[in-house]
Amino acid sequence: MEPVFSVLVGTMGNSPRYLSPRCPLVEVTLRTVQGRYLLKPSDELNAIIVGALARAAELYPVGVVCPAFLSNHGHLLLRPADQEALSGFMGHFTSKIAREIGRLYDWPGGIFPTPYRCREVSEEEEAQVERLRYVLSQGVKEGLVESPLDWPGVHGAKALLEGKPLEGVWRDRTAEYHACRGRPPLDSETYETVEALTLKPLPCWDHLSAEERGVRVARLIADIEEVGRAERLRAGSWPKGAAAVKAMHPHHRPKVMERRPVSRFHAVRQRVRKELTEAYRLFLEAYRAASKALRSGEGKVMFPPGCFPPGLPFVPAEPVMRPP
Repeated sequence: MEPVFSVLVGTMGNSPRYLSPRCPLVEVTLRTVQGRYLLKPSDELNAIIVGALARAAELYPVGVVCPAFLSNHGHLLLRPADQEALSGFMGHFTSKIAREIGRLYDWPGGIFPTPYRCREVSEEEEAQVERLRYVLSQGVKEGLVESPLDWPGVHGAKALLEGKPLEGVWRDRTAEYHACRGRPPLDSETYETVEALTLKPLPCWDHLSAEERGVRVARLIADIEEVGRAERLRAGSWPKGAAAVKAMHPHHRPKVMERRPVSRFHAVRQRVRKELTEAYRLFLEAYRAASKALRSGEGKVMFPPGCFPPGLPFVPAEPVMRPP
């Protein structure tokens, strides 16, 4: 297997959102403010996260392939129809869990200090499997648990292995507010509905049966466990364990924050990386030219497909991508 490369293109925070028309898969990363453990696993928060993911997936054409949420950051492998669907999905999801986390862990400020980070994964099977393995390894590679199946928070390992949906809870705060104004609070379950989140396969595994996908996920998990054991043996350490993870205070702030370069693409072959980079370069040139024309007062400005022009509606890509 060839090495998987990450292509660095510009500064994502200062660049317009973009998904190439052929983009089958994206990896989204969310980080909490100051790295605090505001995503610390608990039964209540796990249900909130899964419920919010399931509700967002119902509202927007975005398939959830694999989630993994540690105490101060989360990863999502997603199959969005286009950039508009992805933006709507992430806006709905992050706003819901931010409000609920504020209530649950008594946090008065914002939960996510920066927008979500999104990276395209190429159509290559090697690249897609590598990113799935990375998301599945969350919790093990940090030395917190021995197996992805041991992580006490939201994690896609068991659901992908067994082919069963994740279950969460959606609480309708708007209906609760209107019903309870001037009255004693009602039972907490009155406005709660159980939501099921069925995980989608990797695009490169669409042709496989559910049984074969489960076998491949089992191999990835076994490899992650083996690598984790080897790393701990070299370091002479033991995993902290699920109980220690759940015992941490959600307001805890790590002394050291790990910072890495932000990649825009994940690909294996140099040809594919060049194609993705060139497509983004052309998009960026067209977007900047259109923005300049708009600022100069031109009447009719054509923005490139698949973008959000400043103050204007989303420009759909042609052809429109099919929902997963």
